[in-house]
Amino acid sequence: FYGWWDWRFLFLIAFTSICSYAAGILIGKFRNQPKKAKAVNALNIVVNLLILGIFKYYDFFATAFADAFLGGKTEGLLLKVILPVGISFYTFQALSYSIDVWRGKIEPTKDVIQFFAYVSFFPQLVAGPIERATNLLPQFGRKRTFDYETGADGMRQILWGLFKKMVVADNCAVYVDRVFSAYQTQSGSTLLLAAVLFAFQIYGDFSGYSDIAIGTAKLFGIKLMRNFKVPYFSRDIAEFWRRWHISLTTWFRDYVYIQLGGSRCSKAKIVRNTFVIFLVSGLWHGANSYPDGQEQALQGHRGRREMAAFAEGSGTDAAYIRSRRFRMDHFQGGEYRRFMGGIQDHPVTFPPVRPGRFRDYRILIRHTHHAARRMASA
Repeated sequence: FYGWWDWRFLFLIAFTSICSYAAGILIGKFRNQPKKAKAVNALNIVVNLLILGIFKYYDFFATAFADAFLGGKTEGLLLKVILPVGISFYTFQALSYSIDVWRGKIEPTKDVIQFFAYVSFFPQLVAGPIERATNLLPQFGRKRTFDYETGADGMRQILWGLFKKMVVADNCAVYVDRVFSAYQTQSGSTLLLAAVLFAFQIYGDFSGYSDIAIGTAKLFGIKLMRNFKVPYFSRDIAEFWRRWHISLTTWFRDYVYIQLGGSRCSKAKIVRNTFVIFLVSGLWHGANSYPDGQEQALQGHRGRREMAAFAEGSGTDAAYIRSRRFRMDHFQGGEYRRFMGGIQDHPVTFPPVRPGRFRDYRILIRHTHHAARRMASA
C-alpha cells in the first residue's frame, strides 16, 4: 500500500520499523541494566527524530539561511527531497512502542511481521489516528473472525467520513481557496466568512480521514482509537484541545508534558511545559499548514483545482501568482522576487484544461513551472 505511492520510501519506513523493533528487543534484554536500557531508548528516539527533522525541515531552514546570508542562492544546498507521506504519524507510532517497552507498559514483541503490521497498518498509516502499541499491537496477535454488525458499523463510519471530506470540506474549500488566494482585495466580512468556512473545512478534512481509517479498520476486526470528539461543542479552549486530534494531543501529554512535570509543579514550570508542548506540536506539523499526511493527500486535489481556476482565463492570474502556494510550487530562494520584478514585461498565456483530464493538469503544471523559471531568469 505504502510503496504504491513511491517504492523508494519503503526503505525509510522499514528502517524506522527495524530501529524501533531492535530497540524494543534490546531494552527487554537490558531490563536489569536501567542505564543501558535508557541509552538504547534515547538512541532510538534521536535517530527517528533526526530522520523526521531532515525530511521535514532541512530544505526549509536551508532556504531561509540562503535568503538571509547568501542572497537567495541555494545551488548545491538543498536536498530537494519530497516529504514522505505519513512520516510524522508512523515515526511517533514507532517511538511510542519503544518508550512503552522502556517504561514496562508492554513486553517487547519478537514477531517482526506483527510489529511491521503495527507500524504500517494501512488504514491509519498516512493520516492517523496515531495508535499506541498497548492498544494496536496485541490485536494483530489475536484470532479474528468477521462480524457483520462491526462491518456494517465500519461501513457507516466510512460513508460518514466521505461525507465530511467530499461534501463539507471540499465544498467549503472552493470558497475558502478563492478568498484566501487574493485576501488583500477582500472585505472584512468576506474574510470572516472564509475563516468560519475554513474551520468547517479543516474539521471535515481531518476528522473525515480519521473516520474513514477507523471504519476501514473495523472491517478487519481492528479497533482504533477515536480521534475527534465534536470539538466545536467544547465549553472552553482546554476542552477543545482534549477533543481535537485526540491521538496526537494525548501522545504529547503522555510522552512529553507529563515527563516534564505536567501540572504538578510550580506556575513557572507549568507555563514552560505548556510552551514546550505547543512548540513541539508546531514542529511536528511542519512548515506547511497541514500535517504531512493530510497535506500530501490534499495536495493533488487542491493543487489541480487551483491550477484549473487560474487556467480558465486567457492571461496571468495575478491572485494566484501572488499567493504563497505559487511561491512554494515554483521557486527557490530569491527567484520569486526576480520573477515578480519582471512579470509585467512577460505576460503568460496558459493552456486550457479539460474537466477530468489529469494529463492536462500535468501539462499545465509543467508549463507554469517552465514559464516561472524563464521569467525568473529574464
